[in-house]
Amino acid sequence: MIVTQEVHRDRYGLVIVEIGPNFAKVFCEVKTITGKTTMEVSILLKSRRPTVLIASKRELGMLSIKLTKVGAKVDFELMD
Repeated sequence: MIVTQEVHRDRYGLVIVEIGPNFAKVFCEVKTITGKTTMEVSILLKSRRPTVLIASKRELGMLSIKLTKVGAKVDFELMD
């Protein structure tokens, strides 16, 4: 009997669905999370559905708490 184990790629994208009323606070949190420059974060947040970070769902869950506290609505998307 051969037992195989399928490796699941746990790569999700943290997507900001809605920034909310506190753009400045969301901006600061995204800058802190990503480590990007001010110009890069500005371009990222102006896109239609900005994907902030790609990581495991567990890591993104912890980061999404910070974003939801400042008023952003986030979602997880499975990345290929």
